[in-house]
Amino acid sequence: MTKRKIQIKPNALELFGIRKVPFLPEHFERTDVFSTTGTATADIEDWILQNTHGRYYLMSLVFDKVIVAFEEPKEMSYFLLAYK
Repeated sequence: MTKRKIQIKPNALELFGIRKVPFLPEHFERTDVFSTTGTATADIEDWILQNTHGRYYLMSLVFDKVIVAFEEPKEMSYFLLAYK
């Protein structure tokens, strides 16, 4: 198993461990991502950590469906436009 190397700028949310939320708040912008690979959740989380700064929610429901949500609507827009 290889370790992923991620370059992250210092972020107060990361420092306190509250950037990734364990539940989906109502005010988060949400979308469903469908993928044919089993590593979709890890790939999406790597992309989020490298390209966004706010809080997010990530949950893999079944093999090919992942729920992604962001607190900031602009980060959701960026994700939908730029992720793969």
